[in-house]
Amino acid sequence: MAVLPYQLSEATTLEDLSPIRGSEAVDGTMRYIDMGASTWSRINCVVEALTDTERDGLMTFLRVNRTAEFDVVINSVTYRGRQVPASNPRWSRSRALNTVTFALQAQPI
Repeated sequence: MAVLPYQLSEATTLEDLSPIRGSEAVDGTMRYIDMGASTWSRINCVVEALTDTERDGLMTFLRVNRTAEFDVVINSVTYRGRQVPASNPRWSRSRALNTVTFALQAQPI
């Protein structure tokens, strides 16, 4: 398990993942299947106020640990999960400081 080297910002958001899945029937009609209760969430992680060196280090860390599990704490609840494959880590710069964002698919432990 990888340990995230920086604290998450208050701008980090959490959204429940729906257990409802769409499925197309043989005749072409769309139907929806309830897969039951889901405890999975998508955590849109934000790490703010990084120097260029810290930003580069965090981006390398996220690339190297692409499939590793992470534990993150949000509102006193610990979530464990992996980076969302379809969502690549990215960074932006404002007022000489950097922000790195990435997404985890996680569940409470």
